Amino acid sequence: MNAHLLKLSVGLLTLAELLSACGGAPPPPPGVQEETETQTTSVEAVAPEIADTLAPAPIPHWWVATASGDNTARVWDAASGETVAVLQGHTEHVLSAAFSPDGKWVVTSSNDKTARVWEAATGRSVAVLSGHEIQVVDAVFSPDGKLIATSGGDRTVRIWDVATGKAVQVLGTASVGGDEGDPVTTASFSPDSKLVAAGPSYLGPVSVWDVATGTVTAEYRLQGGIWFDGAAFSPNGQFIVIATGWPGQDFVATGRTAYVWEPQTGETITEFAGHSDAVNEAAFSPDGQWVVTASADRTAQVWEAATGKVIAVLSGHAGSVYSAVFSPDGKRIVTASSDNTARVWESATGKMVSVLEGHTSFVFSATFSPDGKFVVTASGDNTARVWDAATGTMLTELRGHEAAVNEAVFSPDQK
Repeated sequence: MNAHLLKLSVGLLTLAELLSACGGAPPPPPGVQEETETQTTSVEAVAPEIADTLAPAPIPHWWVATASGDNTARVWDAASGETVAVLQGHTEHVLSAAFSPDGKWVVTSSNDKTARVWEAATGRSVAVLSGHEIQVVDAVFSPDGKLIATSGGDRTVRIWDVATGKAVQVLGTASVGGDEGDPVTTASFSPDSKLVAAGPSYLGPVSVWDVATGTVTAEYRLQGGIWFDGAAFSPNGQFIVIATGWPGQDFVATGRTAYVWEPQTGETITEFAGHSDAVNEAAFSPDGQWVVTASADRTAQVWEAATGKVIAVLSGHAGSVYSAVFSPDGKRIVTASSDNTARVWESATGKMVSVLEGHTSFVFSATFSPDGKFVVTASGDNTARVWDAATGTMLTELRGHEAAVNEAVFSPDQK
């Protein structure tokens, strides 16, 4: 996403998404299908691709962490839908939740100006990360699990030592006067955890900092009056993909574009121009060869990272597409939309694989399980849901929050 922009208002949507969402309505539900008799053909007797559809549905052996506007986060068993732990302590909306790389800890961010670290299995509060002057929009672990980066409405990124809970760097210059209109986008660590990229949402710039020293090593100045929606490192750490956007018909052309930038040289390698509205998010494929963009124009697009060539247009949503995420093997993409659905697509062809239909409000986020077989969605209808990615069958409803679920993510390890 850049989902953090959705989290800053009721329903946690930005003006950009609200304007775009008004343009369409969710598609009508599919007709009721008649039940068919059980087939007697053995799984082994048919082609492998058909056998996959006949085999018993797999069971999601992961936990899920959710963040909610009811001031709590929760950890759930994805298979049973039972609550493992309730993470209580924040005094305002919880905007994000993320597992540590080993799955033992969860970090949350909140409008109460803090982030918190919790023991996933028990919900025990381990550390309160306090220091931001305004809300903490997002919090993420570094790939090595030793650090946490928090993004604040005060225009700063703060780096924290997981072992001690102490701040080790304050990156950027804090805003004054309590202005909450220019939060820093979600911070992205480089794969080696040595660099972090982020920037203020309005006009940027996108900065890359050395985590050890706190110095800026590269800076990308956005052109024109545009909104900066996010920056993410490529899997090899050499490039950064940048998403930009601004709502309405009178924004500059560059406000609906994504770019691949090489921080070491300062060069813009590729420009992805083709969306007709704001680009809400952009991400590399696991092998770094492709980029997927999610747009308020109701589509996602897959591009060749090196050339900007369009590989596929993912068309079918009836509302703004908030996020688009590759599966771990890169073969599929899941999108989340204001049309109350998520959808799974083939990356190479843009063919729709399944529609995840059942939420009664906007779907803010959708992500794959580590094996790519499942998807978890977070919705404004106060629930998260676990789905079979291949069939679109809902497997588990995670019900218990008393306000919108802003984010839902799988644990990295099986439980």
